[in-house]
Amino acid sequence: LLNYFSDNYLGPCLNCDICDESVKNQKNVTQEALVALRCVHETKQKYDVDQLIGILIESGVFVEWPLDAYDWKVIYRQLIAGGMLRAKMDGSTKIELTAKALPVIRGEQEVWLRTDISKPSKPSKKTSKKTTRRKRARKSRRRRRY
Repeated sequence: LLNYFSDNYLGPCLNCDICDESVKNQKNVTQEALVALRCVHETKQKYDVDQLIGILIESGVFVEWPLDAYDWKVIYRQLIAGGMLRAKMDGSTKIELTAKALPVIRGEQEVWLRTDISKPSKPSKKTSKKTTRRKRARKSRRRRRY
């Protein structure tokens, strides 16, 4: 959050899920992070996270296992929180590399990220049926009015 306001805080806050070092479920995702960072660099830092994810998925990048959009979003979120990437502050959501990304790109530093972040659950079929029933009821009410 501090990076968003251009306040460079160097130490871990130990309050958020990124800085909490007590998390035991961490995985070495250096290869995935390198792919994500290179994607930002090769696109000349002119796209936002969703567009970068789209590029990675369309290109069929396969690291150790196939990553879906949610996995890439988690990686990008943690790279931003770790200070290796930042959003441009010019009113856009374009992502740019920072100096902290250079050691990773050079192969001098590993990237360890949390793996216990669960994917959002898919809505159940009952929920979607209720939604369609409500939509049908609204449409029929509108037709009756006119």
